[in-house]
Amino acid sequence: MINKAIFIVSLNSKRLNDAINNKSNFHFIHDVEDLDVFVFDTLEVLNGIFFNKTDAENQKSEIEKIIKRLENDFVGFDKRKRQLLRCSKMRKLLNPYIKAVYDELFSNSVFESHCRNQIFQNLQPKLRKQGVSNNRSDLIELLLPFLLVELALYLYVFNVETYDQIYGMETEMNIIKAIKNNKYESLNKFVSRPVEYVKITAN
Repeated sequence: MINKAIFIVSLNSKRLNDAINNKSNFHFIHDVEDLDVFVFDTLEVLNGIFFNKTDAENQKSEIEKIIKRLENDFVGFDKRKRQLLRCSKMRKLLNPYIKAVYDELFSNSVFESHCRNQIFQNLQPKLRKQGVSNNRSDLIELLLPFLLVELALYLYVFNVETYDQIYGMETEMNIIKAIKNNKYESLNKFVSRPVEYVKITAN
């Protein structure tokens, strides 16, 4: 039994949307005592505007609908032991980690290139449909903040020693593996406890 875990979810993920539409449950619901479900609420609105070519208000409404369904209809988990965490509400806690990844971005060209590669890999084939054919496109700049905040969240999880497991619906990112393996020295101080990542599927 896992004492406490965090599920990091992308609200624009096709896997998540398919699972919600099919009213599926996660396979780990009986393996965790306490679960935090983390959503990138505001950042998902920006991503939706970029890819869906819609206005901010409509996209915000769609994101809120997904969050409500995720919270109430999808995760088959005792609500008394589950908490939904919004990125927008946790910014003060995440700010030191956000600063750290931005400092690394501005000072380390290898890290910047790794970030760009990760975004280009994560968002295929959506980026190609937008005419983005490589990681040097200026449009990648618009998507960097999302990735950097996500990296900051992982640093927070590694540093606070609260969670025993991380769950997600995608494969663990290469850049996270690199951080856990101490590739970026300035970030090592936050990786006191590199929590295991587990890719999960919906039943």
